[in-house]
Amino acid sequence: MFGNLLVLQQEGSDKHGFRRFRCRCMTPLKAIENDRDENTFSDREGICGAELLINAIALKQDLKNGRERKVPKSCMRCSRILWGKDLRKRNPMEDLSGQTFGRLTAIRPLFRGHKKTYKRPMYECACSCGSGAITYVRREALIGNSVQPIRSCGCLQVEAARENKANLIHGLSNHPLYGVRSNIIKRCYDNKCKAFPRYGGRGIRLCDAWLEDITTFYQWAIDHGWTENSSIDRIDNNGPYSPENCQILSRKENALKRFRDHGTAFEVDGKQVNVHELSKKTKVSGDLCKKLLSNGYSEADVYSYGKLPLHQKNALSRSIHQGQKITIAEAREKNRIAKIKPPQSSEMGSYRAMMARCYNPKDHSYRNYGARGIKVCSQWKNNPLQFFIDMGPKPEPKVRYALDRVDPDKDYSPDNCRWITREENSSRVTRY
Repeated sequence: MFGNLLVLQQEGSDKHGFRRFRCRCMTPLKAIENDRDENTFSDREGICGAELLINAIALKQDLKNGRERKVPKSCMRCSRILWGKDLRKRNPMEDLSGQTFGRLTAIRPLFRGHKKTYKRPMYECACSCGSGAITYVRREALIGNSVQPIRSCGCLQVEAARENKANLIHGLSNHPLYGVRSNIIKRCYDNKCKAFPRYGGRGIRLCDAWLEDITTFYQWAIDHGWTENSSIDRIDNNGPYSPENCQILSRKENALKRFRDHGTAFEVDGKQVNVHELSKKTKVSGDLCKKLLSNGYSEADVYSYGKLPLHQKNALSRSIHQGQKITIAEAREKNRIAKIKPPQSSEMGSYRAMMARCYNPKDHSYRNYGARGIKVCSQWKNNPLQFFIDMGPKPEPKVRYALDRVDPDKDYSPDNCRWITREENSSRVTRY
């Protein structure tokens, strides 16, 4: 026997090479009973009986050190209970039974094992409020050293809430106007709000009547025709939120007023125009609406412009850009310009070869063309489409025709070029 451990047999060695023994805990059940609550005492007989593996060093450690253990060696569960009993015996906890803390009077302690205790000691307390409620409070909460103290069964919080006028029941917490008023208060008084510099930072406040009582604010808004699609606007942008300085406007009217206040409104002949609404109805971009209105076109013209085909829209926009403005009626008379077919691959090959001979020193024919001062006329140089219009398509079959200059000493130009067969071109080539 080593304390309360009975050695049964040896079972090999541990990873360090020390012999390992199977032991049985012989701690009496009565020794590990809860000694803090008289109601939990029992006359159970027997032993713990738990088996565990332990090496020889751990078994003989206390004998080797010559120390006397305060509690006998046993299994982990029994050791924890026995050490706890020894600690409580050496450091007894003050009994708070009968003491009063605020409105609570401690009746009796409840220790581990009771259904209300969890892991910490608690006290069963009675409140003096007259409700007859029994409250279970942690010992630390009664003393108030390490946690927030508890001084009632909850009646103190109820009384404090009744005295707070802000908690009076008005039935408007789910109404949209409740959120409107909350946002106004946040803008005017909460310096962490993003909009605070434009409201509270400029001295904008909510009047006392609306700040203290939401029903006054609610009744004013309903009497003045507030709806969910409207907003509350201040008449004087530098004044407070008050019945004398507020009005009900639609969201569109409020947006237009905001543009006027900020000096960014778009006006035509002294009349403000809602460009966003006009753009939405005419399906014309906002920038283009501003451009048309700025150049003297009316709102009706903008509506008509939105119905024009693309080539007529382009004609009108081109006329504004060139400073030769035309009317909507004149734009309707513009016909679609026939698309010119782009140069085909054979003609484009001739064009590229012509440009390479005249301007690319790495081309093998450059010495007979560009080096001799042969150039391409200005209307062809950067415009292959004009080259195709002037020369026309190659005759069929295209592979048998090539571009030729009538006068070999002159530049490539419409008057000096033609399509001829490759046989004729070969007979006219002059070697330099």
